Amino acid sequence: MKALSRLWMSAVILLVWASCCYASPETLIFYSYHNAPPFIINSDSASGLNYDFVKAMQLAVGEKYTIEYQFIDRVALNQRLAEDKPTILMWANPKWFDVQGLNFSWTQATFLDSDVVVSLRSSSFKYEGQESLLGKTVGARAGHNYSAAVPLLGSEKIKRVDASSDEENIENLLSGKVDAIFIVRSSALYIARAKGYVPSLYMSKKPLYTYRRYLLLTHHYQHVMDDVDRAIMDLSDQFFWQKRLKLYDLNSL
Repeated sequence: MKALSRLWMSAVILLVWASCCYASPETLIFYSYHNAPPFIINSDSASGLNYDFVKAMQLAVGEKYTIEYQFIDRVALNQRLAEDKPTILMWANPKWFDVQGLNFSWTQATFLDSDVVVSLRSSSFKYEGQESLLGKTVGARAGHNYSAAVPLLGSEKIKRVDASSDEENIENLLSGKVDAIFIVRSSALYIARAKGYVPSLYMSKKPLYTYRRYLLLTHHYQHVMDDVDRAIMDLSDQFFWQKRLKLYDLNSL
């Protein structure tokens, strides 16, 4: 009887040891509210920067974590953060997120980006600051705030025409509805090349804003912060990720 008891205890210990050693990797969901190219090029074929970054991070972390991508619109994201739900968000910047009472952690930067001013090459317009926009009609993404750079945008002095997408914003410029547009540099470059608009468009040398893109982590993910940071740092030497940055003409760090 004692022998059977010892065998039973040994079996239990073995099962516990096996479950500890072969536990399933933790799943990390990377959210993004960016759905314009190059962030999403084709969701059916999972092509675009959102998918590429998740793949690059999966290569960097190995088998310790399973990384999945999920799109979320900005309204749903704001609600999720306000409700203090576990969230890892791609392409964020501390200046854009101010949820009272919540503290977020920020990783190493992933790449440099900027908001730029694009006009028709046939016009003589070049953005040199707010004064150069006086009397102009400017296209912008609906819901985006540019008041830090152009406080008069949306006034009688600088009229604003909103677009629901970056593609619509560029089309408004090409059709003459607006004199210039505000747009994310990475999106402008990709769309212009994909659509053959490069000969028609001019990007002013002076940007509206230049910024770094980070990952935002809520307090639920403090235990993975070091691993995620380390993986991002490793991307600087990862062939796949550097090749994707070059493809999209993005500025690595």
